[in-house]
Amino acid sequence: MKLILYVALLFTELLQACRVYPLEVLKRAMLAAPLMTRINSHAQGQWAGRTTILSGSATVAISCAQVTSDSLIFFALEGNANVASGFARATEVKTISDGGYFTIGTQDGVGIARDSTIMWEIRATK
Repeated sequence: MKLILYVALLFTELLQACRVYPLEVLKRAMLAAPLMTRINSHAQGQWAGRTTILSGSATVAISCAQVTSDSLIFFALEGNANVASGFARATEVKTISDGGYFTIGTQDGVGIARDSTIMWEIRATK
């Protein structure tokens, strides 16, 4: 099957006298298409998700089998829940346990005044 596709691609290139690139190669350089990732409610195979730091808590643990010590973890607070209450707390990734979980919490260890939703995503570095 791959051979048939390869021959068809070569024929198209010769016929049009130009190089044919797959669509994802063209979009990758400019990031013209949205990034896609797997989201589910189970810790196995989950790369992104949403969780909530409850009011009064300083940290939240997120179970995820895909996380490793060299993973990049991107996260953001959804909306301005903390700013509206007068407590804009800086947050960070506190701990990472390979293949188990990671925790996100406030830098100063003081609990957040209102429930705050966190959107997070893991990127593999390998």
